[in-house]
Amino acid sequence: MTVSNAFIKLPIELLKPTRLVANELEVWILLEEIGLGDDAIVEAYVYPVNNPKKLKALLTSPEARCKNVFKLMMQMSNTTM
Repeated sequence: MTVSNAFIKLPIELLKPTRLVANELEVWILLEEIGLGDDAIVEAYVYPVNNPKKLKALLTSPEARCKNVFKLMMQMSNTTM
């Protein structure tokens, strides 16, 4: 009975969304790694920290395109860097 219950629950566990989390320090480091200057980081840091969906999109974007993705996000939000 226990094994059959495990197989019944397995698909439900697989369908649960995984939560992508980055703390504030990791966001700061990411912004440094994509090449934002010191002044730009200070201005840009608050945006992804306060917008979890945007942060998730940024963290899952290809490394080579991360800076472009972030700049586009900032432009679309009318936030300056």
